[in-house]
Amino acid sequence: MLVLTVLKPSCTDDEFEECMELTRAAYLAMPAGFVMVFDLSEMSLLSPRRYKQWLALFNSVRDVTERNLICTCVTYENALLQVAINVFLRLYDPVKPFHVFCSREECLAHARRCAPRLSEEAVPLARDGEGAPEQPGV
Repeated sequence: MLVLTVLKPSCTDDEFEECMELTRAAYLAMPAGFVMVFDLSEMSLLSPRRYKQWLALFNSVRDVTERNLICTCVTYENALLQVAINVFLRLYDPVKPFHVFCSREECLAHARRCAPRLSEEAVPLARDGEGAPEQPGV
């Protein structure tokens, strides 16, 4: 299971680029039969430029998506993000099931049901000084 958690409402361009690079590397390293989880609970809206970058990332790994991904599960709390998710889905046609939830617990429970043989461990993208998984906010 690849879990990406947004840690703050906005980020710098450098943080966004780092997040994109780490996400791409982790995504390409995932084995067949993985579930991707996005926890967008802390996220605000992205700029159009960043939407385009995000779309380009997932278009560039479409073959991996077709071959290895089971589904994507997204959770959010900001009602405006539902609009943003709808826009994303109009611009990017997911080749695998795409599920949206209003709570992290419900989202993770669904992700585990989709891939029950997977452990509950997430693949960390980066580590802070204490060794706890940390992903840059987007």
